[in-house]
Amino acid sequence: MLAEELTRKAMDGWKKSPGHNANLLQKRAHEIGIGAAGWKLDGGQEIFRVVQAFASACPQKRQSNPWIVKTLAGTVDALR
Repeated sequence: MLAEELTRKAMDGWKKSPGHNANLLQKRAHEIGIGAAGWKLDGGQEIFRVVQAFASACPQKRQSNPWIVKTLAGTVDALR
């Protein structure tokens, strides 16, 4: 499955789900994280799972350590 097809199917599914669609439309979340995984079953069937996580700033919490942010960004770049 191509990335574009997986993305379209995930978004279509989320929009059709009242709970997921409400999360997509909420205004309090300022950050989104999306994860995807795919694998083949023994019979050759391809399975894909895509998840979403939403977040907003926590004023009482310390900001992220710049070193951690840089390291995670480097890890993401290496996985591409």
